[in-house]
Amino acid sequence: MDLKSNFSSACAKKIFGNSDRATEFLLHLQKARGFSLPMRTMLRGKNSGQTRLDLANSDIWTKVVENWDYDCALPIIREMFTETEKYESGKNSHKMMKLLLDEWEYLKLGTVDWPFSQGAFDDFVQGVNAQKTDGPTKDERVRKAAVQYRRIKEINAVRNDYIETLIFEKNKNVLPTLRHGRLVDFFIKYLVVRPMNLRRNSVSNGRVML
Repeated sequence: MDLKSNFSSACAKKIFGNSDRATEFLLHLQKARGFSLPMRTMLRGKNSGQTRLDLANSDIWTKVVENWDYDCALPIIREMFTETEKYESGKNSHKMMKLLLDEWEYLKLGTVDWPFSQGAFDDFVQGVNAQKTDGPTKDERVRKAAVQYRRIKEINAVRNDYIETLIFEKNKNVLPTLRHGRLVDFFIKYLVVRPMNLRRNSVSNGRVML
């Protein structure tokens, strides 16, 4: 995906996530580049006298694309990223990871690993039901596996936050996305980087490798 010469509204939405962030970026970009934008002055209510961007939602994305300049946008978006909950979460992820792993050990959940493949809960339960043991024991195995699965998903999210923040701080060419979701996490020049999943080789002696 070429963010320098082939930028589109789809790219913009992957980076900013919503029109509020796109508007904030557009105003910062306007100050840096000096282009004009339609503005209006609020005449009523508590915001009376304030100047606002006078654009419909769809037009905001159009203006972002029209005025896009990668080299100018990069430092603006990086600065905006440092003010997001996503960045704050990444900065605190090391402490959060320790807490989650300590809780895992306290709950005696065993090796930090997926109890069943993602999307295969039904097969897992069928396997438990086929075991020659009593109902309460089967219930406990399913209950433990559900807790393990939920907690590994949480560990995986914290791990991704940590890695993304580390890459962001070590590489000034990283253009992060401002949304916190499961889509694109950041761009490095023309490369697209997506969230990672915790795999078996990410675990050593029951501890997550960071």
